Amino acid sequence: MNRVSSFSNASYMILMVFLQRLSGLVVNIVLANLLIPATFGIFALFQRLCDTTSSVFRFGLTISTQVLVAEPESKELLSTSKGSLIGAALLTNLIIIFIGSIYLVVFRDSVSQDLFQQESIKPWIYCLVIFCFFQAFENALEAILKGFGRFKIVGLFNSFIAIIFLIVAPIFVAFFSLKGAIYMYSFIQFLRAVFSIYYTYRTLGEEEITININNFIQSLRSHFVIAAPYYAPTLIAAPVSVILLSLLTKAGGLESMAFLKICVSMGMIVQVIPGAITTVFLSRFAEEDNSDNQGKLDDLFLMNIKIVWIFSILSSLALLAILPAIVGYLFGGQYVDVIKSAPYYLPTVTLVVLYNIVTSALLARKFANSVMLSNIFCISLWFLVGSYLIPIFSLNGYFITELCGIFLGLLASLTFYVRYLNPDKGFYSTMIKIFIFSFLLFSSFFYLNEVLLIINRILIFGILALIVLFFSWFSLINKSEKLRIKEIVTTLSSALIRS
Repeated sequence: MNRVSSFSNASYMILMVFLQRLSGLVVNIVLANLLIPATFGIFALFQRLCDTTSSVFRFGLTISTQVLVAEPESKELLSTSKGSLIGAALLTNLIIIFIGSIYLVVFRDSVSQDLFQQESIKPWIYCLVIFCFFQAFENALEAILKGFGRFKIVGLFNSFIAIIFLIVAPIFVAFFSLKGAIYMYSFIQFLRAVFSIYYTYRTLGEEEITININNFIQSLRSHFVIAAPYYAPTLIAAPVSVILLSLLTKAGGLESMAFLKICVSMGMIVQVIPGAITTVFLSRFAEEDNSDNQGKLDDLFLMNIKIVWIFSILSSLALLAILPAIVGYLFGGQYVDVIKSAPYYLPTVTLVVLYNIVTSALLARKFANSVMLSNIFCISLWFLVGSYLIPIFSLNGYFITELCGIFLGLLASLTFYVRYLNPDKGFYSTMIKIFIFSFLLFSSFFYLNEVLLIINRILIFGILALIVLFFSWFSLINKSEKLRIKEIVTTLSSALIRS
């Protein structure tokens, strides 16, 4: 995947993520206006538990599949080994998904009361099982497509489904309330799985690869070298997440889940471009061979981490500038406290995008154990801090908990990156600048967020955005990166003129 194709792939992923976030935001706006906060909170809780359960079902094989399929390999071994790697991952995934789904159905009463500790989710257990089954399977297939660099396909068909969800979901919510929202949410995931099956089958035909399990044990070992360390923290994260959500609903009621959902929805907009870049970066970093290539790896890593940081910060500033208007006019006055929580939540979003880039680099180079330890540090601090802060500060305590955990995980992952990949001096100066500037900027959010007049907020946060751009161009981005940016801008300009 060369530089041009990397940029093209990132563009398709940006389109996909943007439409997904937009459709999710619009649906959440409709839900917030049609449902009372407690009922909207049930839908938010349903989504959170679906994500947590699906992460258990995936068994870490989605990451290992993308990395192993993306790895360069000799043509004579391509059909056999990659076919076996894909076959082993799919078969193992299906077995785990079936076992997990059967357990959730058979013990549904115990699952809602004891496992999830949420009685309100009991009527929706069947929908949760359907969603998690198809999401876990779809994720496994999507990892194959990403491994082969089919980001255009992934981006376009997910964009198409996001548009369908954007159009149909509000209609179902208007007619069937919470039931319509959950049914449509589950059906859309089924639709994504169907599309993934078709495109994966077509891609394997184009690559002349036949799925097999001839070398099942050896292939599974190759997967577990990456998947096991990546997945192990999930066995801790899943129960910790359930416990923290239980503490949150007890401290702030189901309404707190509605506030959390709105904050997360807007935070996801901030992650649109950084998230798309990270997805492509994982495959791009894995493609590089291990021969004397450290300088190229350093350049690739630093360029990506700078870009995701800049876009994350600028998106956060843009969101803060118009946040009162978004909350007041779109969600309603009953959710005005979301504005007060923004300074607690948005710094976490930026730390998450940085953390994802660093862990993706470690996974791509097969240092999965370091990612496992980083995640364990993060989750452990979540539990310790959250157990104390959430009962006292409710939603803001939850956000502070996430911030502390992600920050510790980021520090740990950067330490492992330095240890295993031996970056040059540019790495240290870049990270120091990013951390110092971020600290000063995020600290100002708590004071500047008190300004409620929109025109003043636009002026204040607009000036901060200009300062970020000035700092980035003259202090953060080096000469070679400036040349790359100018090449991309020139290419885009030429394409727009021709069109």
